[in-house]
Amino acid sequence: EEMGLIGSRAFVEAHADLLDRIALVLNLDVPCAGRTPVLGVQGDPAVREAAAPLAEAWGGVSVRQGLSFASDHFPFVLRGVTAINAGSEESDLRYGRGLTHTRADTLACVDPLALREAASLAAATLAFFATRPRVAPRMSPARVRTMYEAAGLEPALRAQGLWPW
Repeated sequence: EEMGLIGSRAFVEAHADLLDRIALVLNLDVPCAGRTPVLGVQGDPAVREAAAPLAEAWGGVSVRQGLSFASDHFPFVLRGVTAINAGSEESDLRYGRGLTHTRADTLACVDPLALREAASLAAATLAFFATRPRVAPRMSPARVRTMYEAAGLEPALRAQGLWPW
């Protein structure tokens, strides 16, 4: 998926009529790279604020606001659906991108404890948001465009043919 986001793009295109019903996308992108979990909110800042009690109760979880476009959350955020990227602080990039998302990225590379912690945090995050009223409405195309412009990502998105405006 990373090299083209084919599945997430296809879903968004095929199910555009469902996007208003999706309150939040939880994207697990390299959640087992280390033991310091991060919930990276991409979209409405109200979601970051709402996630603060979850992070505090979990302990050791940081919640950040930002934007990126190299993962499966991107097609959803472009269409106004706020996403949380569940990842981790650490990453072994001694060899460039490392083994991540390559044929060498096998189960043998996964730390079982980190996997268990990532799965538990993902489940807790889903349960946390599923048991509360919707935090943020779907964002308008103008708001999404402004977010990406303010983050300085327009040139990179244009260079890759990903700028939709």
